[in-house]
Amino acid sequence: MSEQIHVVDLDTVHLENLGEALGPFDGDRSGAVVEIVDRQGRAVVHGGQPAHEFDELCRSVIEAQGMMVITITETATTVRSGRLLDTPGEDPGTSAFVWFSRYGILTARPLDGGYRLELERAGGIYRFLVDLLGFGPRPEPTQELRLEVSRPVMQGVTLEDSQSTEGRAARESLAGLLDAAWPEVATDLRGGRCREITAALQFNGARGLAEFGTWYLDTPSGLLVHQQEQRTMRRNRDLLVSTPAWQLWAELLATLPQADDVESWLLG
Repeated sequence: MSEQIHVVDLDTVHLENLGEALGPFDGDRSGAVVEIVDRQGRAVVHGGQPAHEFDELCRSVIEAQGMMVITITETATTVRSGRLLDTPGEDPGTSAFVWFSRYGILTARPLDGGYRLELERAGGIYRFLVDLLGFGPRPEPTQELRLEVSRPVMQGVTLEDSQSTEGRAARESLAGLLDAAWPEVATDLRGGRCREITAALQFNGARGLAEFGTWYLDTPSGLLVHQQEQRTMRRNRDLLVSTPAWQLWAELLATLPQADDVESWLLG
């Protein structure tokens, strides 16, 4: 019996097809069966079944109790060459994935045209998040900033294509709101020194379905985290709140499955 392999490198197309390769066929096996091969030429999924040495890794996807998707988009201020007529296009963004199951935590990290999948049972998720998000100290304003942002500006800032007319106008509007309160961040926004980060999480917890979403702007001069203030009989307000890196880290960790959630998976 071969030992389980818990680290594998896949091309992007193979990661995208992994679920289909392992998924149900609704009783109809007449269609083409997707084969998954890693970058070393080893068969990961063959004939709709995981290879024995990749069984636990694949079952982490099949039997997942939850998933986390992290998207990081760099802000660009100039039109990139090489496109048709040098027109603006979507900013280069990266996505990473996490599956939670009784087998452990399976992470998929971008890797040169593909992804590195790694299944761990210990604290690998923390190292994964720190490295992926580039967590570290960030400057803070002299006083906490709670900036109310209009819905059109918020929608424009979150556009995937920051070079679009709406994206540029929204970023300039936001920079204008920050000129007095936090000029260093305003300068970063105008200079394109900014990343938009979204972390969306859903899992079957001990108390039912749990869903969390975090969106923030990361600049060399500080962090702005999106919050939505609930209001009775009126539209909720969109706020961007200056947040110390350690506080954002603690808030992200609090959204992850906790010990009682994992226990419910092991007993289920």
